[in-house]
Amino acid sequence: MKVSKAVGYAVRALAYLAAHGAGRRVTLGEISQAEGIPEAYLVKVMKRLAAAGLLTVFRGSEGGYSLRKRTQNLTMLTVFEAIEGKLALRECTQDPLSCTRSKKCRARRVWSNLEIMVTDAFAKCTLDGLSGPK
Repeated sequence: MKVSKAVGYAVRALAYLAAHGAGRRVTLGEISQAEGIPEAYLVKVMKRLAAAGLLTVFRGSEGGYSLRKRTQNLTMLTVFEAIEGKLALRECTQDPLSCTRSKKCRARRVWSNLEIMVTDAFAKCTLDGLSGPK
């Protein structure tokens, strides 16, 4: 399993926001420059994070972003799902009807168990601590 570049950028952007304190407005350009994330890509990532309710968006000349949740309440699973949707190692684990072998497939149980373990690990890992010293 490989975590996408978008998820990596989301974690870096959220860590940057966390390092600057709750409620402080940080511009997209500031995050982009500080974290070395292309601004055009970051716009898309921030829209997804805002749509998932993780960010407060401030519009206008004094606009920017701030965290909506404390980092100890923000899990890697939440971030992953905000960017990628529900975590699924194989399509058949989410939609058994998508596979013509679902009733005879011996590997499906393995995929399902692995998916549960990965989901649990992501759910237990919070972004708390990312705002500290580098």
